[in-house]
Amino acid sequence: MQLGVFTAMMVEGRVFDGTGRKLTPDQYIELIAAAGYRGIEWGIADSYALTPGMAERDGQRLERLGRDCGLETVAVASGALAHDMESVQRMLDIAAIFHTPALRIGLRAYDPQKTYADQIKQCAEDFAGALHITVSYKIKLVLEIHFGSLLPSPSLAQRFISQFKPAAAGLIFDPGNMVVEGCEPWPVSVELLGPYLDHVHVKNLRWTWTNLDWKEHPTPHKHWQWQLSALDKGQVNWQQVIMALRQVNYCGWLMLEDFSTRPLKQKLRQGHHFLTQLLAEPKITR
Repeated sequence: MQLGVFTAMMVEGRVFDGTGRKLTPDQYIELIAAAGYRGIEWGIADSYALTPGMAERDGQRLERLGRDCGLETVAVASGALAHDMESVQRMLDIAAIFHTPALRIGLRAYDPQKTYADQIKQCAEDFAGALHITVSYKIKLVLEIHFGSLLPSPSLAQRFISQFKPAAAGLIFDPGNMVVEGCEPWPVSVELLGPYLDHVHVKNLRWTWTNLDWKEHPTPHKHWQWQLSALDKGQVNWQQVIMALRQVNYCGWLMLEDFSTRPLKQKLRQGHHFLTQLLAEPKITR
């Protein structure tokens, strides 16, 4: 398995209190490469440090700089939704600039006023339409297993994505998201995803009894709340996840997405050490 970084985590200081200093895309590349990673997943959206407009203007130079620093562009993660063909088309053009094999898009938001079956049928039609315009790009469209979405678990995600060919459609496996919703046994999860498993996001979360919200802002009363944590402090046992990935002979990318509120260089350095140590452990066979 290979190690990379998802740039959505690249915010200096406390991530969600509004005081964090966003770095330049050039600094992202330099820090990621210096920490020993070999892959980069560009987060490109209006809410990220690299916006679509910036990517269109400067993408070729950034892609070249990343390559010169030894970084492979693993994916572009966008906020485009499958039913918005104009946005999908724009992001495919941007993804092509970065010579990436995969583009993350999303589906319509879950609406509790409608049946799940009706919503997922509509999303399948949306996704099929989005796939139609990818043919000339040779770029796979990937969806992320994410809490609060229509695909919060591996089993629901596999049920949806299996309607499409794995060469054209894939899934991002995110065990951290599954702490909040959709958790299933790691071996079962990766076995279900099979050829649709595109890459893995690496972060950790935990549930705690607290008077803070998930952004660590005070709330009136104590309650159960999920919060971000360091890789070795949350509820995901990454040793077990990697063992499960090895059992299905996964040899793709582990993309660091550590949103815990610690200094960025520390997160990059410790994340690389943590994952390198786990990958160095001997493979345990069944």
